[in-house]
Amino acid sequence: MITTRWSEAKISIVLFVLALAIRSLASVLLGISGPLSGDEPEYYRPAVSLAQGTGYSMVPQQSHDGQLRPTAYRMPGPAGILAAVFLMLGPGITLGRIISLVMSSLSAPLLYLYARRFVSFPSAIIAGLACTLYPTHVYYSLSLVSEPYFIPALLLALLLTVHACESGQNWFSGLAGLAWGGATMMRPHGLPLAMLVAAYLTWKCGWQRGVLLLLGVACFLAPWIVRNQYNIGHPVFLATEAGETLLGANNPYIINDKKACGIWTSPLCIAEYREHLWPIQDEVARNREQTAMALSWLKQNPDKIPKLVVRKLVCWLRPITDSGGAIRYLVMSSYGVLLLLLASGVGIRVFKQSSALHFNLLCTVFFTAVTIVYHGGLTRGRLPLEIIWIPFAALAAWSIWNKMKVISVNS
Repeated sequence: MITTRWSEAKISIVLFVLALAIRSLASVLLGISGPLSGDEPEYYRPAVSLAQGTGYSMVPQQSHDGQLRPTAYRMPGPAGILAAVFLMLGPGITLGRIISLVMSSLSAPLLYLYARRFVSFPSAIIAGLACTLYPTHVYYSLSLVSEPYFIPALLLALLLTVHACESGQNWFSGLAGLAWGGATMMRPHGLPLAMLVAAYLTWKCGWQRGVLLLLGVACFLAPWIVRNQYNIGHPVFLATEAGETLLGANNPYIINDKKACGIWTSPLCIAEYREHLWPIQDEVARNREQTAMALSWLKQNPDKIPKLVVRKLVCWLRPITDSGGAIRYLVMSSYGVLLLLLASGVGIRVFKQSSALHFNLLCTVFFTAVTIVYHGGLTRGRLPLEIIWIPFAALAAWSIWNKMKVISVNS
């Protein structure tokens, strides 16, 4: 079946409305008016600060005076989007979660359009519908975290990059670079992914396209670097959260904790680290110190590294959650089925060589490396990777269905 641009637009609108409706229903059932929790303050409070005209600021960890300070702790994209709406309607936790819900709904049409570049129309429809219903994506769309913003940005970047790779127009690589720059503003992962993709474009399509893509990324990154130099006194390229994450996932306390090993625990929950970090008020210096502490322990205990790596990968990849009940069944019915379909697709050889497949593999290698060094973040950290593999699982499901129909007819 061949679709026109207009019909693809209509399908995309329908998928967006459906995703929005499902997430709205989930918000009614689960509630979105509760207090901030987990990482949410690190996105919400800078957004409020931006809307109130005090810049991208937050109260630092272990602050001595409780005053707002310019920050680069998180990438500013989610807070910037929240602040734009807060300027018009006023800040509010519930409103912030509604914005996240709307942004997350963009993933469904974008995944459909991405899938249309390399799978059949029925498989692309299945992929779009699966994205609207994917339980963990729906769940995290109700939170003030980076995933509702990063996932659609990642899908847009992949969609434009595939087009740039397959079209004869060099300028499209610059457009794809702008999309990767936008994804980087949502989450630091965007920049190294963009560099991998630029290397691929250079290898397959020539150095001009790789350079144009990186120039597009620089259009977003350069103002952020200049702002950081001017406001916090350091040319921070990405964010200053990396040191805390590295230390929280690689330390002598977590290695002996059966529940936490392979995941992460805040260094502020460890008395020794909390006391050591208390005098360090400069955000960049704090990040560097935490990085140095983690690397020092790893260098002194190389025998612990294999156990950490194995535990990180197991915690990240396993389809069986520590939480029981409905959560376990929902993850098994989504991520578990995704793994089965991907394995089946490999077995029946339905996955053909394509730039999209190569980009997905690059993303998988990168996220695996991040997990080995830092940690995988369990279901939430794995979510972007799950979403981008849905089209291939949909292709496998459609192929299996067709094979079953042929068998039933012949029998």
